[in-house]
Amino acid sequence: MATVIQHCAVLGSPISHSLSPVLHTAAYRALGLKNWSYEQCEVTSGSLQVFLSQIDSSWKGLSLTMPLKRESLSLGTAEDYWTSKLGIANTAILMEQVQESHRLLNLYNTDVEGIVCALAASSSGDGNQFEPFDMIRALESVNDVEQTIFTDIPIDGSVMVIGTGATACSAIAALHTIGATELIIAARHLERALQAQQLAKTLGFRSVRVVDMEEGGMFLAHACLVVSTIPAGAADSMARSLEEGYQTCRKQEYDPVLLDVVYGSGQTRLSSAWSRVRKGVALQGDRMLLYQAVRQVSLMTSVPIEDIPVHAMDSAMREALL
Repeated sequence: MATVIQHCAVLGSPISHSLSPVLHTAAYRALGLKNWSYEQCEVTSGSLQVFLSQIDSSWKGLSLTMPLKRESLSLGTAEDYWTSKLGIANTAILMEQVQESHRLLNLYNTDVEGIVCALAASSSGDGNQFEPFDMIRALESVNDVEQTIFTDIPIDGSVMVIGTGATACSAIAALHTIGATELIIAARHLERALQAQQLAKTLGFRSVRVVDMEEGGMFLAHACLVVSTIPAGAADSMARSLEEGYQTCRKQEYDPVLLDVVYGSGQTRLSSAWSRVRKGVALQGDRMLLYQAVRQVSLMTSVPIEDIPVHAMDSAMREALL
């Protein structure tokens, strides 16, 4: 009898840069899942339903990236709190049921925990030894917008999110779960910031301010924690403003932290300016990518979260980035 390969993939556009295949393949190898395959598929906006109609029952799970994180909600059911609250999913489990010629999806958001775990690993003192499982379990069980779960990640003032898209909304949710109350949203197009602004108010941020990216640099000098969700180079003007106005930087009790979700292209100008001017911690997006993949692998393979080989996955990704 021929061996049936269980298929999973990351979908989006553009997709050629994705390191998700490296992470998932490393997990399959460490778990001994010889009949599992993970690939990348170029799927543009409006094409997800067509893709779903073309795959067979050997397909088990999908990682969703830009521009599919919102589009997927019309094709499936939100299965966790943050998917339902944000209207954003980055993980789809393919069900046997078929509707309108495509298999139904159970949808999950693991981006929120990916961001929280990346920040927690940085503040733990030894990110290489950080174990994310308890934190992921706690975030998985969230069912109330008022639940602030983690208070051991230092917050010393305002926090900032650069961008207004799907990942920015997940970042706002992540910052809420660690107790942030004062939020600045830096937007390339102010009219597109309304959804992110409304989300922040719904979550209960005490102060929410939307600023144009051209003036965002001055706020970089004061924020204790920044998450940038825009492409490499898109925040260069903010980095330049930070470099030119370094005399105004606020001194803080804790090292300020920047998480730049860009990965694979070396240090961005924003990360470089942050390290040099703010003397802070600059994390690249591979940290978020690693931790959001843990529950993804578990959901797709039915392997318990605690058994997911996160360190083997991390080693494979670090090697791929060399």
